[in-house]
Amino acid sequence: MKIVVVFISLLISLTFFSQEDLSPYNEDFEFEVMEEDEVIPRNDSLHALIIDVGNSVKNIETSLKNNPQLREVKLMASSQEILDVFGHVKFDSLFFLVIENYTGTTLNLPVFKSVEFLQIHATELKLFDITKSQLLRLEILAMDAPHLVSWKSETTYPALSLIDLDAPLLPVFPILNMPKINEFSYSCSFKELPKNLCTYKELEMISFENYCPVKVDKCFISMIEKGVYSNLTVYDKPDGKILMDINSMDK
Repeated sequence: MKIVVVFISLLISLTFFSQEDLSPYNEDFEFEVMEEDEVIPRNDSLHALIIDVGNSVKNIETSLKNNPQLREVKLMASSQEILDVFGHVKFDSLFFLVIENYTGTTLNLPVFKSVEFLQIHATELKLFDITKSQLLRLEILAMDAPHLVSWKSETTYPALSLIDLDAPLLPVFPILNMPKINEFSYSCSFKELPKNLCTYKELEMISFENYCPVKVDKCFISMIEKGVYSNLTVYDKPDGKILMDINSMDK
């Protein structure tokens, strides 16, 4: 399956994180909500599974193994223990993974080779590690983590085309190469801007808010000015004064 990314709004996070929504991201998928103490039997027409609060790890693992054809899984109030279950299940068609209200301070994402869309909402998360996840097909990454301070990942994501990152305490962006990126939005405290920005020829939609002083290359300023509804705003600190504010010519 191929996700086609066509001018998704840079306000995408406003619709991504519907924390009480017990419906799939893909509205056209047949889905079930896994209730407490329930096991979902094999159902070949089932494409999305929503796992609500209170399910046992054993029941979750059994339900996933019963339905290896799933294309989307949405986890509500999940934990590391629940995520680890996915390491015991083989999926070839799980393209959408939505993690809402993650409860821990550390998240080590297991292997998700087929995932193209990853969305995470985690109010307490501080340490995030996807170095072992093998997300080479990842196209869209959206993350809302207000306490995140450390993110470890592979350095190259060849298919990544959209990032929406709200992590105001995060000091370092770990990805060095993402040649297909065309939309990039973040609110962070990077000590330096992400690497290789000026080499991304497809990057047109940019919305950066940086909550500490940072050096900005002239080539990137030019990219923003020529971009599509783009901006870079640099503050001296969170809730501080604006040091730099650059906008595209169409704003």
